[in-house]
Amino acid sequence: MKILHLCTDGGGGAANAALRLHQGLLSLGVDSVFGIKAGEPADNLTIAAPSGLRKWYASQAPRLEYHSAKWLHPKIRPVLPAYRFPGVCRSLIRRVRPDLVNLHWIDNNLVSFSDLRWIKNRGIPIVWTLHDMSPLSGGFHYREMADLPPSPLGPLTLPGAGSGVSWSILRRRAEALENARLTVVSPSVWLAEEAKHSPVFRGGDVRRIPYGIDTERFRSHDQMESRRYFGFPENSMILLFGADSFEDPRKGLSHLEEVVGYLSKKGLPLILVGFGNRHPVADGRFACPTRLMGRLESETELSRLYSAADLFVCPSREDNLPNTMIEALACGTPVAGFEIGGLPDLVKQSQTGVTVPPFDEALMAERIACFLQLEARQRNEIRARCRQSILEGLTLEHQATAYLREVYEPLLAGTSNEAGSRSCR
Repeated sequence: MKILHLCTDGGGGAANAALRLHQGLLSLGVDSVFGIKAGEPADNLTIAAPSGLRKWYASQAPRLEYHSAKWLHPKIRPVLPAYRFPGVCRSLIRRVRPDLVNLHWIDNNLVSFSDLRWIKNRGIPIVWTLHDMSPLSGGFHYREMADLPPSPLGPLTLPGAGSGVSWSILRRRAEALENARLTVVSPSVWLAEEAKHSPVFRGGDVRRIPYGIDTERFRSHDQMESRRYFGFPENSMILLFGADSFEDPRKGLSHLEEVVGYLSKKGLPLILVGFGNRHPVADGRFACPTRLMGRLESETELSRLYSAADLFVCPSREDNLPNTMIEALACGTPVAGFEIGGLPDLVKQSQTGVTVPPFDEALMAERIACFLQLEARQRNEIRARCRQSILEGLTLEHQATAYLREVYEPLLAGTSNEAGSRSCR
């Protein structure tokens, strides 16, 4: 069995999650290849890097898509993925000759509508792992990007002037996948339900398999030693947060600001620590001492940082199954967040962290304060449960084995639900 994973690049949350699946499969002896559009070479990584005119075209097609959408629909934000122009995946598929293709995050001219039909017509089974709402939407990654209400199972098309092009995207994607040997995999219960009701995947085979993580790299370290390593005060109460881009409103930095404001009035020895930021956070934005660590490239250092914290705060407004949440739990660090997306799949109030209804900042601050003031014995019991919750179901082996038994093998044997996708009407 040869599996080809296709992902636009090798960086970011979706790529990290996809690479972990790839690594898990390799550890089980599966012939797994990871293909990207561009980027730096890495072990067991194949790069779709066309040369000459094809390389120029690959770099320009997303711009053509962007400007054509902006010209045709000037009243909408051009968040449309480059699905209309032919992608650059075919040379990679011809080169690898896989038995099955696993799509991940494929925007920006990696896989187009015509490429989906081409893969289908060659009789290659398709697995599509959902890392956000883009594959089942009409041109956005999450509802807030399109100013849509957050209510579940609502319309996934751009409103107003963008609705025409939005439905066109849905219709063309559904037509390209019609009668394909297709299984859709969602890491979270929330996104699986969205996929089951989407015009693209409704009636098809939708499975839920959570992300996996390397529990040797992400493990618990001694909390006090970790604090000394980073120079944090040992007697402080440390709240940790992290995001690829703090400027993204979906990541909820404004909610965190309010929560910290409430907490600052309780007289707790609080320190806020942030990591992974591409854009500096303004000094003095938070009402407590703040340390910004930047991007930590070493997973060992990152696991030490999680271990140093009392609580990891994930204040997202919308999210699938955040890698940072899984990483924190694997390191034995409880998580605080709103009851949105995939967070309730893993974070249970008073068991593995703190959860509150969206977007009750005052209640979150109250529950965080109560948690921080628990006896050491109670906090240690919760930290142990966090680590155990990952060991029992979210290791790389768990994820890879589930993909093999529940998705890849049935698809290749022709025993999965092959209803495929239905055309938009």
